[in-house]
Order: sequence, then C-alpha cells, then structure tokens
Amino acid sequence: MEKELRKTGIDLIGNASWGTHLCQFYQTPEDLIDILVPYFKAGLENNEFCMWITAEPLNTKKAKASLKKVVRNLDDYIEKGQIEILDFSQWYTKSGKFDAKGVLDSWVEKEKQALERGFDGLRLTGNTFWLEDKDWRGFTEYKEMINDVIWNYKMLAICSYALVKCGATEIMDVIANHQFALVKRENRWEIIESSERKRAEETIKKEKWLSDSIIENTPAGIAFLDNDFILRKYNKACADLIRTYTPYTPEQALGMCYYDYAPGSRPQVEEWFKKVRDSGQVDTRYGFELVLKGEGRDLITYWDTSVAPMLNPDGKVEGILILTQDVTERKRTEDALRESEEKYRDLVENISDVIYSIDKNGVMTYISPAIESIFGYSPSEIIGKPLIEFVYKEDLTR
Repeated sequence: MEKELRKTGIDLIGNASWGTHLCQFYQTPEDLIDILVPYFKAGLENNEFCMWITAEPLNTKKAKASLKKVVRNLDDYIEKGQIEILDFSQWYTKSGKFDAKGVLDSWVEKEKQALERGFDGLRLTGNTFWLEDKDWRGFTEYKEMINDVIWNYKMLAICSYALVKCGATEIMDVIANHQFALVKRENRWEIIESSERKRAEETIKKEKWLSDSIIENTPAGIAFLDNDFILRKYNKACADLIRTYTPYTPEQALGMCYYDYAPGSRPQVEEWFKKVRDSGQVDTRYGFELVLKGEGRDLITYWDTSVAPMLNPDGKVEGILILTQDVTERKRTEDALRESEEKYRDLVENISDVIYSIDKNGVMTYISPAIESIFGYSPSEIIGKPLIEFVYKEDLTR
C-alpha cells in the first residue's frame, strides 16, 4: 500500500512519506533553527507527536525559545503532551552510555504511545554533537538499524551532524545511511542524495511498478480489506465486479465495509473472513454461492475465491487479501447442461424403442433399458462389448 504523505515544513523537500529518514549538516545554531523550527511547526499543526533531542550549540532552552517565536501557542502543545524537547543525556545516554538497542526500542514505544493517544505518528530529530570519536562506529551501526525501524513505522526523522566534527569518512558514512542530506552552500540549502540509496530506491520502484502492473492486469478480482473488513485497495477486475454486482461505484466502495457495499453478504462471509484473519491461514472455496440483496429481488452469484491473511514485516495480520473469480455464468451453463442431460436421459430410458451408441471400434457405449423387454439382455450385459456379438449370423451376410 502507498505510504501517506506528510508536510515536512521544509520548502526544499515539500511532502514526504512516513518512513523518511534524512540528515542535516550544520555549522551554526541558526542552521539548525532554519530547518528544525518549520519542521516541528508542521508536525504540531498536523497532529503529530514531536520529539526534539537537543545538544550544543542549540540546547533545550534555546530550541524551545526559537520554536516559540514561530509557534506562539507552544506552551499549549507542551501542556497537552504533543511535544517533548529533551537534552541528549535524557535520551541517548540515560544510563551513562549510549545503548543502541535501548534507544531503538524507545523510539518504537514512543510511536506506539503517540498512535494510542490519537496522534497521526511520530516526528523526531536528534543532534549528534555529543558523539565522541570512540562512539562513532557504534552510532553508525545504530543508524543502519534505525533505517529499518523508521521505514516500518509512522515516523519522520532528521539527524543533525556538526560539520566541525565530521571528516570525509564520517560524512560518507552519514550520507550512506540516510535517504538524503541537507547541506548549506553559499547561504543556500541543497539536497545531496546517497548514490547507493538512490540506486536501491530505483530498483524498489521498478519492482513495485512490476508488482502493481501484475496485480492491476490480473483477470481475477483482487481486494485488500483491513482487520475491520474495510475496503482499502482493489484492482481493475475487482472494480468491474463492484460495478456489476453492487449498488456502488468502486470509488464509493473504497473506505466502506465489505458487508455494506455487498448488501446481504454478512451472514454468508463473516465467519469465513474472521477465520482467516484470526488464524492467519489461507482458505479457498470453489463455486461458493453468494446471494446479494438487490432492488426487489435477490441475486444469486457463484465464485472461486481465496481469502489470505496480509502480514506486516513483524508478522502481524493487518487485514485480508481476497482473490476472486466470478464463475456465475459458468455455473449457470453447467446447471443448464446438467438439466438438459437429465431430461434427455429420462426421455431415452423411457422410450419403447431401443437406442444405442457405439465407439469407433464398434464397442457398445450405451443402450437404453428397452433392450431387455425386446431381446432379453440387460444393458449391463451389452455395454462394453462389440455390437457384432449381438447380431444374428444370418444378418451378417446380408
């Protein structure tokens, strides 16, 4: 699914999706204020929980004062617990030393708490001025790990690095571990993209395009429902099915519960859907009869359908994927053919004349029951044997 875009507040960047992780190289406190103040202003205005982890040259007191110049009601946000401005010692080195796993777990816990409290996600920044040379390798490994954490959660992150403390090697390490870097040149901010990350993102885009193309052009209907069975995504074939069998357009059905946009379906599929969601196991049914409520009459339909759980990277079920093929016309044709065959069989088996069929080798494949009353043979005595065995020798010479 597409990730939701958020306003970064930074003109050079514009909007960015959840999971964006960038860095800023700075020389002065004003450089930090240039980027971080509008960044947090946008977060506060868009219902995000914000965390600003400070260090010199812009300590907690100065950070708060700079933000308050732009966000006049900052105290209200602080009072309701929408933003925390902390010193690095209150976050990165609470135990007296840097604990990478502990910090990562804390970010995840903060995001969880933010969502539980009704915020849209977590917006954060951390200044690394406190890092000593001996800490650099461990912090670089932490940055490699935090990429996966931020990508899989509703987080936006900016890491700030003082140029005075970064050599060429450190700068290369930093850029490699972020989607892009903000650098000020001749009093103007510029974006530097990691060539390695850019190649990786291009590969991901191509793979996503291929995956989306396959899904979109698959003749079977594909729909993703969340854990409340709300329609969140569908392909072209599914859109056609919605138009054909429901009173809604696909656009109207998006965001609706399956039971609502497919009237009458609830008692027929609710147990099925819940079983897949709760067990995490795929359940496939062929020729499934689904009766939909129509205007003045019920519509009987038939489907070959697989319902599968959709798992997030942590293995948690986020909803169900429905892959379905409309077999209503095929079922009606099969039923009509079966009915026709039964009528023909009744006619043949009750007629007084003998009716039979043979294959290309002259072997009897069918003979009507009338044979017994006329010639004394039962059908079972004749079927499977050559016709010639039952012809009088005198007739063979004619």
